[in-house]
Amino acid sequence: FDSWTDMGGKDFRETWPCRDLLSFEGSNATTCSWLNLTAIVGVFPSTTSASSGGVSLVSVGGNVTLRGGKLKPYCKTGGSSTCDAYNASTSQTVSMQTATNAVTPSVVLVTASRVGSCDNVSINAMLSNGHGGRPWTSATWSVYALDGDGAVDVTSVRATLSSYGTSLGQLLTIPRAYFKSGKITLSLTLTNFFGKSSTGSVAFTVVNDPLVPNVYIAGAPM
Repeated sequence: FDSWTDMGGKDFRETWPCRDLLSFEGSNATTCSWLNLTAIVGVFPSTTSASSGGVSLVSVGGNVTLRGGKLKPYCKTGGSSTCDAYNASTSQTVSMQTATNAVTPSVVLVTASRVGSCDNVSINAMLSNGHGGRPWTSATWSVYALDGDGAVDVTSVRATLSSYGTSLGQLLTIPRAYFKSGKITLSLTLTNFFGKSSTGSVAFTVVNDPLVPNVYIAGAPM
């Protein structure tokens, strides 16, 4: 707010349902508190609890409405008669915007550096973070064959990875039949609900050797 308020009768550090003063998608399940006389902080429920309760949460670009008649200017005099004469605010609506310091995704892809002729290719993207407590908005894959297009069926590999959508909490498996031999690079671009995006890549070599161990150590690149 652009001036001090009476905080709608709330106290500092008191938590209350956001619906008491505000209306937005998910306000019934979101907890608010006053940071100071002009700023409210809201804490959304976890994605798991919101989904299980059938609650949708407001996203960037969604409307946030101040309920009419709920908020008055801060009364500096302390005189009750003067304070009672202050008019309550009318209903006002603003659009939710991305914070200037919104979290940016960190994309981490892990796989074995060499894949033999008898193994499928397993990609681990589970260490990626920065989703902001919400499901990823989008996950976009790119496939590059560093030894020529004949080393990989690019269309099938991309289609297989895209079929997982934004469900990255599992190993992503690509059939070995889509690869011949050579060095392959996979890139993943993740976008969170703040609209922030980042890209990560992993490279591996497919060899025509059935005895190559399929080993990788989970973790971000050093």
